[in-house]
Amino acid sequence: MEFSDDILILKDIVVQLLARIERLETENTSLKAENAELRQRLNQNSQNSHKPPSSDELSKKSAFKQSKGKKSGGKN
Repeated sequence: MEFSDDILILKDIVVQLLARIERLETENTSLKAENAELRQRLNQNSQNSHKPPSSDELSKKSAFKQSKGKKSGGKN
């Protein structure tokens, strides 16, 4: 009888694990969709959405060009 009880316990564990796998797969699908939506929003700027240009991130370009080796301003 002990062997039969072990089989029943294992069957119950398998059923519980299959139900958990199904829940996790559903959650995973939902999270992937949410992630894709958030990435799409993150990649938007004024050229590919309704956002105004002022909402775009500023580029790191220098306002003034400095040539190498020369001092700026005054007489050299």
